[in-house]
Amino acid sequence: MIGAAMGFAALTVAAVPAQALGPGVVCMFNAPTGAPVGPARMGHVGWAFRIGDSQSWNFGATESASYNWRDSGDLNTMFDTFRGLRGKGITRGYYTQWRCKDTPNSSVGAASNKVSQLYGQSYDALWNNCLTRSVAIFKAYDSSVSNLPSGGATGPNYYFDNLTYGFGPKHPL
Repeated sequence: MIGAAMGFAALTVAAVPAQALGPGVVCMFNAPTGAPVGPARMGHVGWAFRIGDSQSWNFGATESASYNWRDSGDLNTMFDTFRGLRGKGITRGYYTQWRCKDTPNSSVGAASNKVSQLYGQSYDALWNNCLTRSVAIFKAYDSSVSNLPSGGATGPNYYFDNLTYGFGPKHPL
C-alpha cells in the first residue's frame, strides 16, 4: 500500500538486522545416554539463551523426532527443568552437564523465531536434530557464534565434549 500511494509498483525494503538486547549467553546441555545406536550412545543436547542482560532465559530441546519443547524462566527454573524436576518428560539424571559462552549481542527475537521455524520442520537424524537445531538457534541469537560447525552428521556427545569456540568448561548439572 505504501508503494502504491507513492506511485511505485512495488516497494523493496532491505532486511533489517534483529535488535540486540546487549550482551548475552548461550548454553548447551548434554544428556550423554541419549540416542542409543546399538551398544553406543550418540548422546543428546538441549539449548538455552539468556534474554539480554536480564536474569531470564529461554531454553528447550528436540527430545525426539516427535517431541520438541521450550520454556522460559530464571536460572534456577532452567537448571531444574534440565535436571528433570519440572516436567517436560525429562527423566531425572538424563541431562548431566552443561557449558556456556558469553556473547557480545543477544538477538532474542531472532533466536525465538528460529526455534519456532525449526520446531515446524521435519526431523532428520543426521541433518535436522537436537544438535543442529541447538547450533542454529545459537547462530540466530548472535553472529559471534557463526563459526560454530553446524553439527550435521556429528554425534552430540562428541560435539559437546569437543566444543571450543569460546565455550567455557563442562559443569555437572
